[in-house]
Parts: sequence; C-alpha cells; structure tokens
Amino acid sequence: MEIAKVPESVWKDLLIGQNKYEFEFLAFKILLARLRLAVSRDSNPLVMQKSMEELKTLFTKFGHLPAAQKDLAKITNTDLVRVKDRSRS
Repeated sequence: MEIAKVPESVWKDLLIGQNKYEFEFLAFKILLARLRLAVSRDSNPLVMQKSMEELKTLFTKFGHLPAAQKDLAKITNTDLVRVKDRSRS
C-alpha cells in the first residue's frame, strides 16, 4: 500500500487516540506518543497536518521493515501492506 493512499482520517484517528492498537515498531510508538501530546496541547489545524506528515514520512522511510509493515496493516485494516519503495520511482 502506498502511504499517500492511506486516508487522512486514519492518520487523524491515530493522532487523537481514537483507535487503540498495540504497535510493534518502536520508532513509530515513540513518534506517535510525541505527536499525540502535541496535538492534544494545540488545536491548531497546522499542528495536526504537520503531525500527519511526520507519520507518513516515517512509514515512507521505514515501511520496508517488518514491524512497520505490521503496524501499517493494523491501522489500515489490511492483511499485507507493501510500501512503495521511493528509490525505485
């Protein structure tokens, strides 16, 4: 799955804590905790947008890792997620 095709609502739900998942990818868990705090402290739409972009960037860079693929599959409700390799495009 290409990161750009993940609906914006999925990223927003993650950031506001709407969906509770047990994630495996440590970098994602740390980033998500930091971004959730930022979003909860500042209701500015730009903060939400920047936070969503940071999550997308993380999965774009590290989406080839098995733990990242599993976590992305959880949040997108898919069985197998393949992140498009940017170096091949």
